[in-house]
Amino acid sequence: MILAVSPYHLTLREAPAMAALQLGERIVTMLPAPASIGGSADLRAAARSAPRYHDLLSSWDELRALWLSGVVTPQFAGESPIDDVLDALRAIRTDPRYEPLRRFVDVDRFVGDDRSIEALADDLLRAGPDPAVSVPMASGLDSFASRNDLVVVRGPAASIAQRAELTLASERFRVALPMIVQAEPDVLERAREALRAQRDALAGAMRGAFELDARDAVRDASDSFASAFGDAQTDLCRVVRTDEIAVRIEMLSIRGVTLPVDAVLRSSLIAARSFANGASRSSQSALATIVDRGLAPVHALIISPIVRRG
Repeated sequence: MILAVSPYHLTLREAPAMAALQLGERIVTMLPAPASIGGSADLRAAARSAPRYHDLLSSWDELRALWLSGVVTPQFAGESPIDDVLDALRAIRTDPRYEPLRRFVDVDRFVGDDRSIEALADDLLRAGPDPAVSVPMASGLDSFASRNDLVVVRGPAASIAQRAELTLASERFRVALPMIVQAEPDVLERAREALRAQRDALAGAMRGAFELDARDAVRDASDSFASAFGDAQTDLCRVVRTDEIAVRIEMLSIRGVTLPVDAVLRSSLIAARSFANGASRSSQSALATIVDRGLAPVHALIISPIVRRG
């Protein structure tokens, strides 16, 4: 199962990204880069002139081994998600149905010059993404995943737009799994190797469940994964260096859902109208908006920590 993961989740090592690194065969993300980049020398020059972009590249450098091995990649089938992000921006800029979004979305943020790259890097490094950036990025990733038959990774629904998006979702399965949510990158590599067989079986069951009713198969594969994880947990939690980040494991809820390809823009319209007109106004007109670009629905994993109270 090849997963499309937002660079927000990956940059901040949030639970959705950590789980994706343990579940996916490969992780495709969007690598922000100036339009003038032609090689590593240009990338280094851009980092020198844009301090926050340098910080972003440094944060991603911690996952260097996973990038070098191809587990994490900025492309799939020779394409980058950036073109789909730009398509989403063009739709917001020109389609009258999305006029309410224009006051929230920065249509010039992805032009690729040093100023826009620095602003984008700054937003990726901050907790709480700015919808000016996150809306076109999420919409573009969805379109990219739909075109290439990838599975998108989502975090828990926290905003008005994200909660509205759930009303558009059709659930295929739901499981709870133990996952590493904090660790050094080499621990993730050890986990991927130790659980390879169980990961492949679980990924295959999840992938199949998006097309057919296969909840039982997903549940059985999840039980096998959890059992193998328990067997490997002592080794995975072993701290080798005194300066090593302690391994933290949490139970995560993983929901498989299918969404319309334009779910991000539709749900963002609801949020924009709620700010403009008050949350009590009906949002049915926004839910009825359809963008027909000939794309299949989006398959997604919604990954969130399970919080036990009391």
